[in-house]
Amino acid sequence: METEGPQAAIAAKDDAGHERAAERNRFDSAVLASGKVSVEDLRKIRRFAAEKGERVDRMLVELGFEPSVVGVARLYSPVAATLVIDTVDAEHAEAVEAAGMQCVVTPTIMAEPGVGASLATACLAAARVSDRRTPDPGDSDREK
Repeated sequence: METEGPQAAIAAKDDAGHERAAERNRFDSAVLASGKVSVEDLRKIRRFAAEKGERVDRMLVELGFEPSVVGVARLYSPVAATLVIDTVDAEHAEAVEAAGMQCVVTPTIMAEPGVGASLATACLAAARVSDRRTPDPGDSDREK
């Protein structure tokens, strides 16, 4: 029997948290194995990232936006057509689209080789689709 209701949501959130932690661990291992970064440097990077995330969340709340990908979508929908989100936030894709943005779900945490290239490819593909969907403001002034 499958878990339903709140238990399923908690389990899914736990799975996403575990996935994120596993990605972070793979990234940390790869960075340390390169020999270019010390454990102490990595700790400083992690502290900075956590503090930066907290500041961004606080800023969004102070501006009256939800501190999530949905809040970001609501904030940027008047000026942007597409929002790229990580797979751990995939459950919010429908809400991002309801906020008026095309949503592209793809891995964004560059913990392994190739993720950056696939992220760039996804962004370029989304830009091409978005460009076809968004009228050029100069078109109305051009002679046909």
